Formats: sequence, C-alpha cells, structure tokens
Amino acid sequence: MPPFNSPSFKASQPRTASMRMSTQKPHAMTGLIDSVARDLGLESLAQKLAVLSLWPQILKHVAPEFIDVTQALGIIRRANGEQFIHVAATDAATATAMSFYGNAFRDALNAFAPQTGVTLVGILPVVRPGLF
Repeated sequence: MPPFNSPSFKASQPRTASMRMSTQKPHAMTGLIDSVARDLGLESLAQKLAVLSLWPQILKHVAPEFIDVTQALGIIRRANGEQFIHVAATDAATATAMSFYGNAFRDALNAFAPQTGVTLVGILPVVRPGLF
C-alpha cells in the first residue's frame, strides 16, 4: 500500500447511495409486536401456560386425590388440530384412574376456554415416577 501522503494514494470515497437515510416513513408499531409474538409462537405458548396453571385448581374441584400424584406437563396438538393436556402420574394405577375422570377434567378446563383460548379434547396420562 502506498504511503498516505503519496500522490498515488486515493482516499476511498463513501458510497452516497448506501449512506443516505431512508425517505420512507416509519411503520406504526401498533400490531407489530403482536405479529412478531404470533410468528414466534409466543401467543400459543402463553395460552398453553394459562391452561397448565389451572391444573391444580381443577384437581381441587374434580379429583383432589390426584393433587400430590399428578402434574400437568404440556398441551399436545395432534395433526388434526385436536389438543390434549399431557399429565404425568406417579404410577400406572394413578394414570389408569385418571382416565376415568377424563371427561370431567376436560369439561372443567374447557370452562376456561374463553379466557385461555385453548379447547381440549381430553387428557393423555403418562407414568413418570421420577418426576415427583
């Protein structure tokens, strides 16, 4: 590279086209955050968390004997769009007994569907003894 003060040294000229400020008006932020949240799946995540947080309350009213032996794990959405609450049980007997309360659990959780935005078809119990 030639020395700075030599005649062959050419200072690079800034590109004026890329340095110009955009003349477009800024977009309104209204709706942008909602759109980004929807694209990231945060909207559905918040809905699912709302349903999961209801599990202890539902147990108190439907089947209090399951309070210490079950835990809501998540919402499962099947390819056909049906949604189920996935619930862990300490043992197979508890998981089987929970299936008899399936409709009662579903109905109690769906009573909150206007607030949560989630409508469930039923429960899917699974045995997870180490979870408790």
